[in-house]
Amino acid sequence: MGPLKRLVVASAIVALTLALGIRARTLASSSAPAQSIPKPPELRIDVDLVLIPVTVLDKGGHHVTNLQKEHFQLWEDKIEQKIANVSNEDVPVSLGIILDSSASMDGSLRDASRNVNGCLRFGTTLTDEFFLVLFSSRAQPATEFTTDIRILEKMTLFLQAKGRTALYDAVYNGIARVKEGKNPRKALVIASDGGENSSRHGAGELKEMIKELDVQVYTIGNEDDGAIRELTQLTGGKALTGGGFGSIGNICAEIVRELKSQYIVGYRSSNREKDGKMRNVLVKINPRAGLSNLSVRYKRQYFIPKEN
Repeated sequence: MGPLKRLVVASAIVALTLALGIRARTLASSSAPAQSIPKPPELRIDVDLVLIPVTVLDKGGHHVTNLQKEHFQLWEDKIEQKIANVSNEDVPVSLGIILDSSASMDGSLRDASRNVNGCLRFGTTLTDEFFLVLFSSRAQPATEFTTDIRILEKMTLFLQAKGRTALYDAVYNGIARVKEGKNPRKALVIASDGGENSSRHGAGELKEMIKELDVQVYTIGNEDDGAIRELTQLTGGKALTGGGFGSIGNICAEIVRELKSQYIVGYRSSNREKDGKMRNVLVKINPRAGLSNLSVRYKRQYFIPKEN
């Protein structure tokens, strides 16, 4: 190709490039909106809304799940509060199982394992998640949360009852793990016959840890430890005592059923002080027509962090 032809080709390429560039800019300007796209609204979380889990049972012990906001009354430190909302949706659960395998569980461990597995299997959805803490003389580190219950079931198949009872250390590990749960309902189930005698952590530490968490504590078995029983009362859980593991049967599954049947009562406290103190809560039910002799269980205290 001679010099003249090369010059003609180069000039054509330059002209074509300029034309395409002008055309692209024209299309871009013509397709752009007259006004800029507004930013999406920021997600705001109502940190002042107090949420109290409430369990309502009829005289036969069945869960009552069709109450409305007008059926609830709530007081904080003896001052009645205006309830903002009441819900009882079947939401996912983040659940920790704390299982005693110490020597005192000899003869009961098989029943305890069966209850744990029943708890894992009942009502499990793709978003329910679980972890396990085993303990005897020492508490094993809590497993990671998992939605695959087969992993945890295998860990309970061949347990042997031996050693002392590091109950408080196991509960300490469970509290540390459960707060990492991604689901709105969080709970710990302690399957033990009590008899704490080998822990490094004390009962006071457990209470301090749990008072800032929205987690409920349940116990299965002949649990007569006062500190653990206090945790169930503070958090709105339940201590199931007497009768042994065999007679309790599938009670762990009932705990999961309860968690999925609870009401969550939300309100904004009239006390706006951030004083780092516990607040006492009282809940009463004004049942609709046709319902009477209802029993109610709920979280009786909550903690207000001190403002820096």
